Amino acid sequence: MLFKKTERINLNGMDCLLMAFDYHMKKNGFAGNLAQMVLGLPVQISESEFMDRISNLMDQFPIIHAVSKRHFFSRLPCWEIDPDHTSDFPRITSYHLEEKAEDNQEFKTLKKKLFNLPLQPKKGEQIRFDLVYFNRGGMEIYMTWVHALMDAHGAEYFLSMIGNPDLEKEALMAESSRGNSGSDNHPVSETGDNDDKWKKAKRSFDHIDRIALNPPVSILSKFPEKAKPVQEYTIMSFSREETKTVLDLARKKCGFFNESTYFAASTMRELKQLYNKKRVLSNNYVLSLPVNLRKKGTHLPVFSNQSTSLLYSFTSESLLDFDSAVIHFKEQTQRAIKTGLLEANVAVMEISKFLPTWFYIRKVRQAMKGEIASIVIANPGSVYSRLSEFMGIPVDYVNHMPAIIAPPGIGVLFYQFSGRLNITFVYTEGILSQEETNGFQQGIRNHLLNGK
Repeated sequence: MLFKKTERINLNGMDCLLMAFDYHMKKNGFAGNLAQMVLGLPVQISESEFMDRISNLMDQFPIIHAVSKRHFFSRLPCWEIDPDHTSDFPRITSYHLEEKAEDNQEFKTLKKKLFNLPLQPKKGEQIRFDLVYFNRGGMEIYMTWVHALMDAHGAEYFLSMIGNPDLEKEALMAESSRGNSGSDNHPVSETGDNDDKWKKAKRSFDHIDRIALNPPVSILSKFPEKAKPVQEYTIMSFSREETKTVLDLARKKCGFFNESTYFAASTMRELKQLYNKKRVLSNNYVLSLPVNLRKKGTHLPVFSNQSTSLLYSFTSESLLDFDSAVIHFKEQTQRAIKTGLLEANVAVMEISKFLPTWFYIRKVRQAMKGEIASIVIANPGSVYSRLSEFMGIPVDYVNHMPAIIAPPGIGVLFYQFSGRLNITFVYTEGILSQEETNGFQQGIRNHLLNGK
């Protein structure tokens, strides 16, 4: 066992920010800032087999049922682990359905329920598993977790450990540096005094203030009476041939940082069309983009969010054609790198650990007249290769479904598995019709396949 006495593991700055989002979401009636993954398997694994694997990981990584707390004196957020406490978490629940069919109302209702079922991090419920068995064969494994615990890359590795125990050793080494050492396990250098961090943080807040001179308008804020505190998602998949076409076009048209640039330009172009259809007037379209800070090719450490985020601003004119959107995105990316904006954003997150949970969100929303962004876009890239097999069974598909802070209440996630591009579109129930949802997805698809 990694921890032998009551242990307090500090959260890094991004973990704290995501915990603030959790507070914000719950305050507005949502389940919280959660994330979900699903594995599709052609062969069924019994609940007892699955529980055996989870029980072993609970012994090795008790952080998965740690209690969300704050240090008594410093008030810094932490995960508290008491080895003498017997936890009831994580829970594993099984469901049995006749068949897996997207038009099956029972299946659709269950997926929506699982996506909006809250967790109890203050009681130690950081992760939940739901096993859905189909009587005609096959199953789906749903893992839902508190986003402050881990990001998409960490979650992929954690699921891989369940299916492949040989991965545990490397993860244990990555986690062993945490605990009482106070390490945040953050890849970006955070050396320097507090004055230096505040100077960097000011650079980040100045960036927000510049965008706030022409604040965005989210669809959720425009139609609050239609919104419900529930989120829905749809998933669109591309064939391997289509995926190759998309990636070739991304390299050809966008060069450096090609995929994220291509995906962002396609999405923002279509978002403007959606605003036009809904007659939502906005002179500025703001995109929030998470940026992975891990070394390329690694998914470790597992239990912390190794990312920051960038805000991109698009005028209506910059979205008139595809090439203009690409140029606008690339210019802002290059400026962020040149001015050290990524490092400045990390400094903000580190400082936020010492401030009340709501402070950062309130600062941004005050500056932007109640808004945070127009849309959230993420591109975690290819799913971890070891997830192609789970407990000796080939995996048919892997899907990511993150909750999206509301507002904006709309987000698009791009990821690849087994040579195929997948897009998860998450939105707050009530703000879009089925026709608008389908049209938005199809519009993004057309942009990606045609490069315009």
